[in-house]
Amino acid sequence: MNNTLRITVSIALGGLTFWLPDALLHLWKIDDIRILTPLLPLSLAICYWVVFVVWMNRASGPSVALFMLIGLWELGPLFMMIGATPYGGGFAMPSDAIKGIFFSMLLPIYTFIMSGYDQSLLALLIATILLILFRVKFEKHVWLIPPSIWARLRRR
Repeated sequence: MNNTLRITVSIALGGLTFWLPDALLHLWKIDDIRILTPLLPLSLAICYWVVFVVWMNRASGPSVALFMLIGLWELGPLFMMIGATPYGGGFAMPSDAIKGIFFSMLLPIYTFIMSGYDQSLLALLIATILLILFRVKFEKHVWLIPPSIWARLRRR
């Protein structure tokens, strides 16, 4: 698997494994913070570990944790809007939904803001810290910036 595909898969899995359980629980009208807070980081940590073990045999490549973290913050608004739909928000208001997704994905700070309303803010912060710790502890042999870009930056 080439590096571009690994990056894309890591971003998608980071967003999906954290936010899909959140959206599904909201669609089923289960809004208990005592369920969301441990479940969301746990599902992300399990996915990270599976992906890391599968790709561990490579000498170098992209950081799984970094790109899962990007997916976590970039895909959050989309899944929170899906979860808000049964309550009359999100895609229940289609004209606002399209603008909301576009602007919120451009500015990941909206993930932080929206997760406060979604009752997943603590889970988001825990997952962010976990992925940073995973990067520091387990991914010393991988890169954050592609080597070709890093070489060009160092020449300037």
